[in-house]
Amino acid sequence: MVEERKLQLPLYMLAVRELWGLEPIGGVYHPLGRQYGGAPRGILRGPPEASPLAERFVSRDYTPDADEFERSLVLARAEAERLAARIHRGHLARDPLADKCPRHCDFHPICRRERGEKNPRENGAAEDDDD
Repeated sequence: MVEERKLQLPLYMLAVRELWGLEPIGGVYHPLGRQYGGAPRGILRGPPEASPLAERFVSRDYTPDADEFERSLVLARAEAERLAARIHRGHLARDPLADKCPRHCDFHPICRRERGEKNPRENGAAEDDDD
């Protein structure tokens, strides 16, 4: 999830834990398009055989165990903090994954990606992502 910058669900789960004092067992969404056959997708605390909802979700949405689920939340927080610090420093460049728009994006008629600020690496400037 972190590599693909899919941070929304893990950050929601962290908010549920920290703001409401509840322990999340997962986070799912229902895709609006035709992806995944319209079935709910997300990240769930595994293993699937320990879940009373296993038949309702795709097995690959489950982490292998509770430790991996927790690790996903920790990594999502770290990535969100890194990105927020970058934005705070004024770095607002476009930088989609692998320099391509996601497959599921249908907004190409109104997309501003090509009109947006180029990635500093493309202009020959070094980018400092780690502060």
